[in-house]
Amino acid sequence: MQEYGSRFRAISPYVQDNWKVTSKLTLDLGLRYDFFPTLREVHDNMSFINLNLTNPVTGTPGALQFAGTGPNTCNCRTPS
Repeated sequence: MQEYGSRFRAISPYVQDNWKVTSKLTLDLGLRYDFFPTLREVHDNMSFINLNLTNPVTGTPGALQFAGTGPNTCNCRTPS
C-alpha cells in the first residue's frame, strides 16, 4: 500500500492591541490574515477534477486528472 504524503501549511499571521480611550472605554482590536496554499502530494498519489478539460466519455467540461509525471498525468504535483 502506498503512503499518502500530502503537504499543506496554512499561514495565519495576526496582530492585536488594546487601547484605553477613556477610563471606562478600552478598545480591543485585532487583524488576522489567513492564507491557504494549494495541497501538494509528494508521492504523486492524487487525482482531482479539472474543469478545464473535456470529459472524453460525455463531452462535457470536467475530467479526472492524475498528479505526477509521465503518460496520463498532468505533469504536476498539485491541482492547478
